[in-house]
Amino acid sequence: MIDYETSISPFFEGNKAYLESLEKQLPGLQVFSGYCNAYGYDVEATFLLNRRTWNIQLIKSQTTRGGAISQNSTDHFEAKISVSGLNYTISFSLGRSFFMWILPSSKVPPPYFLRINSSDEAYIEQLAVITQLYEPQYLKQTTGELTGKFKVQLTDLTEFIDHLESLFA
Repeated sequence: MIDYETSISPFFEGNKAYLESLEKQLPGLQVFSGYCNAYGYDVEATFLLNRRTWNIQLIKSQTTRGGAISQNSTDHFEAKISVSGLNYTISFSLGRSFFMWILPSSKVPPPYFLRINSSDEAYIEQLAVITQLYEPQYLKQTTGELTGKFKVQLTDLTEFIDHLESLFA
């Protein structure tokens, strides 16, 4: 359950509406826990989907430059994911690095690099699509687990999950 720290603020109303829209995308699960206030939120969801355990943490925070006035603030978004219970043999590491990207084996758009133990072009193309849509800071799959961190505000959680699920098909 999300602890809403109610305030008379359009920022609070916006944060609350965003989280409520995400909860509606996962009907019947009631999986989110954490807090939400006018400055941001930190919520986490853990659920079982297709015999895999998903953990998604969504964070929004604000920083200000030299004061507490909202007009000087910057919003920071972060989504962390972990999917366990994978029965997949492909391992990869995807991240941001200009120096790694200039290596000739790069198959993803700059400034990303990809290290992968497979030459499956369709799989690599799917990783490139995920990279373009969600701009991960990193995405790593080992035997049994996928982990990642994204610096975007996810608006369609089911579409995001579907894109990641396509890696396991």
